[in-house]
Amino acid sequence: PYSHPLLTDTSTCEGLEFVHGCVQHECQADEAKVRSFFQALLGEDDLEAWLSLLQGCCERSSASLDLQNRALQMLLEVVVCVPALAERYGSAEWLMGLVTDSLSPEVRTHAALLLGAVSAHMGPEQASSVATNLLAGIQPHLGAPRDIPLANRFHGAVHALGALLSMRSLPDETSLAVLTALYQLLPHSSTPGADTSALMRWTSAAIAMGMAAEVGLLAEIVPSHPDQSPPGKRSKPSEPSPSEPSPEPPTSEASPSELLTRRGIYDAVLMSIQRTHVNHPKEAETVISALGRLLAAEPDNAIVTENTVTLLDTCARNESSDLHFALGEGLGWITMGSLPAPRFDLSELITDPLFNMATHSNPKPPQAGIESAEPMGAILKAILTRNLVDTNKYGRCAGAIWGLCLIKYCHGHTAVQEAIPAMHQRLTQLLGDTHEFTQEVASRALSLLADVGDHETQQALLDRLVAQLSGTSNTASLEANTDTAINQTFGAATEGQVTSYRELCALATDMNQPDVVYQFLDLASHNLAWNTRRGAAFALAGQNRARLAPHMKSLIPKLFRYRFDPHQPTREAMSRIWREFVTEDRKCIEEHYQEIMADLLQCAGSRLWRQRDAAAQGLAELVRYRFGMLEQYFETVWRILFRLMDDMKETVRTAALSLSRSLGGSTLKVCNPEEQEHGATKEQSEAAVGVVLPLLLNEGLLARADTVRGFAVQQLAKLCQVGGSLLEPHVPLIVKVLLESLSSLEKQELSYLQFHTDSLGVSAEQLEGARVAASSQSPI
Repeated sequence: PYSHPLLTDTSTCEGLEFVHGCVQHECQADEAKVRSFFQALLGEDDLEAWLSLLQGCCERSSASLDLQNRALQMLLEVVVCVPALAERYGSAEWLMGLVTDSLSPEVRTHAALLLGAVSAHMGPEQASSVATNLLAGIQPHLGAPRDIPLANRFHGAVHALGALLSMRSLPDETSLAVLTALYQLLPHSSTPGADTSALMRWTSAAIAMGMAAEVGLLAEIVPSHPDQSPPGKRSKPSEPSPSEPSPEPPTSEASPSELLTRRGIYDAVLMSIQRTHVNHPKEAETVISALGRLLAAEPDNAIVTENTVTLLDTCARNESSDLHFALGEGLGWITMGSLPAPRFDLSELITDPLFNMATHSNPKPPQAGIESAEPMGAILKAILTRNLVDTNKYGRCAGAIWGLCLIKYCHGHTAVQEAIPAMHQRLTQLLGDTHEFTQEVASRALSLLADVGDHETQQALLDRLVAQLSGTSNTASLEANTDTAINQTFGAATEGQVTSYRELCALATDMNQPDVVYQFLDLASHNLAWNTRRGAAFALAGQNRARLAPHMKSLIPKLFRYRFDPHQPTREAMSRIWREFVTEDRKCIEEHYQEIMADLLQCAGSRLWRQRDAAAQGLAELVRYRFGMLEQYFETVWRILFRLMDDMKETVRTAALSLSRSLGGSTLKVCNPEEQEHGATKEQSEAAVGVVLPLLLNEGLLARADTVRGFAVQQLAKLCQVGGSLLEPHVPLIVKVLLESLSSLEKQELSYLQFHTDSLGVSAEQLEGARVAASSQSPI
């Protein structure tokens, strides 16, 4: 075993990663080039040294688990690229030791895959011997291997048996015995609950059976139901069939292998899902993926449909979004009859001449492939008529996720194409769902639907969506389940829950680009579930950003304003879209300053209070930029400020106070001859004083609203303190207005005293003294 006195396991692992990275770089990370690279080195000293190093790291008992795991992965990669190397590990004791005794599940799994690859070059007797030894190790512990070493051995042995089955290296009798043993590991009662050992048994057995199903072995040697005759022993076409003796009369008791059926396997796997999906969703995900692989290879559509619908009903109201994404991925495998490529594809190592590579890549026969609508039709019917209209919020969320997966993975299926209008209507209804994540899933699905179907279908869907989001459509729900409240278009949602989507629609309409509403729906999604492995597959932000790039000039001003919308869902949705497009806020705002300012000034006079509120907050940020950009709008913004401070809506008046602080502070900087931070020239400062002083004196001090008059007085006092020489041309006007304001802004208490001096016992001299004292304390 490899060991270097100066290198730790961590350093050795990093060295392996470096060499592996060099190979990937040389081959440009192309799988075909990597395969050719290793095949060209076959028989060379460099490859032998690399294999010796990897094997040494694997078989050293003192090596760290990380080092063993990475070395095994790299060794497996070489064996996949050069199948002829597999036979040299046929009698490696260290490999079997890693399968059964390693403390790391990753090491055991990769060692099991390597053992499966090696078994392809074994004879039937040797492969059967290996399988028999593995079976002997697990059969005494079929009940519950609670001891950790036994549990590790159990886990590794089951995965190794699955790898042996997937390589089709075992005789039929041995394969049936292995499948029977795996079947016995699965639950056979619906008793709720499961302990740790049961979870390990069920997940391992389901994975192993899924591996056998992928290569068509399950359908070949296991009957679908008890009354079907067993398929019998397969004969290899390259060898003449020997004369067989007369069959012995059947015994009264059938062996467990003879009682094994595919229906029974599916029922047991479904039972394990029923017992785990509530309290152990992670383990249930694994079993659901395994069932998807099993049913993807099942040739009988009736069995597929029955078990798939049962699976949907079982998990319909589960709260785990990851579980539903796993199930949706499995639906894609089941209905399309194709599976994702594994990381280590060992199919080319299979030596069984009955194994067909074309069948492996698409395990369903032609009559059960994409043209067979029976499973897909039943799935769509269940989703559209039950799940998407479920009265339970988690049930609706599950239906939305499954629909999203079907749109992504199966959009070319005839049944999916026919169901697009119904699915579009259901998903549009869910935009107003009370469950936030359901809204986001529906928006993602609608965004995907924008690329499905022909042009006429897309235009019809777009018109319907725009009408419904704009509140101009009262389209009735589909026929099924119309008695439930969720079926009414936005009927179960409050105005606030659908407002953000209506604003998105209005934004797209204002741009004269209603088709981009689908991209907005997708970009507005933010739930953390989209960051998971499966959820990331539905991220469309990059694609939609490219689609919306031509509309940026008209989009940026409205997005800027919507970032300050008082409706929180709308504000959050628009802020997420803003972050998708804008990487440097200040640079973007400066480039589109005029367009943004024009939009805010227009909305500041809108009859809608939300627009006035957002405009006030947006202006509060915009006036902080260089005065050279604000100069042409300076007077208009001041007049709008006075109007907003006297608005009938309290929230607008509150937003106007924020604008008053920002605008007042910016004005004082511009009007201060000693202040240079605002980037205003002397001429610009003089012009600013010439604009703001008349406004404060003639309109602010004479306004009817107390808040406006108070702000004008305070701003005028501060301006007189910092204005200096800039105020000289305006001194006559300032003195005249301030003198007049001493009486017009006098406290009402003093005016009351003037007419009641006799009754209150106050002399005229005392009243005038009080007036002089109040005037001296006034900011004026």
